[in-house]
Amino acid sequence: MWKKLRIQAGLTQKEFAEKVGYSQVRISQYENGYRSMPRKLQIEYLKLRNSEEDKKIIKFLKDWR
Repeated sequence: MWKKLRIQAGLTQKEFAEKVGYSQVRISQYENGYRSMPRKLQIEYLKLRNSEEDKKIIKFLKDWR
């Protein structure tokens, strides 16, 4: 799912990594399920699509502790 969002936004792993302040290797690990993705990064992926539904999910993730 995360990889699909990034690709639909027209970004390479390297471009997305630079945009969000992570290494390309770390983004690859998250996208391939080798690491658990932090909520902060999940929000950045959802921002790529910027749909109304995603805005609600982003709000939920930010409020959830």
